Amino acid sequence: MPTAAHLLHEKNATRKALAAWHRGIKRGNINTPRLLVYQLDHEYTEASLGLDSLKGLDKARADYLMEVCAQTSVGFYLASSERRSLVGAKMAKMAVLMGRVGSTQPKR
Repeated sequence: MPTAAHLLHEKNATRKALAAWHRGIKRGNINTPRLLVYQLDHEYTEASLGLDSLKGLDKARADYLMEVCAQTSVGFYLASSERRSLVGAKMAKMAVLMGRVGSTQPKR
């Protein structure tokens, strides 16, 4: 488990990155992605994917991302996603944190 100092450093870096991303969106920069996605470390079923059921670092990161997103006017969502490979029949399910400018915060 990371130290409090490490998490604080990560939170500050994330806050700066989200603020820069938000500015790029607001300025209409075509090189700024419209959606940010972060893959969680653990796998969750759709039924168990919720803020209160996140584990370990997923929970710590979601908590500070919610805080940072609220400070930078970026929406925060939990979502389930599937990734399919064109080579072979591999499919991976992942839980993701998604951010979008000007959206609302999730309900617990």
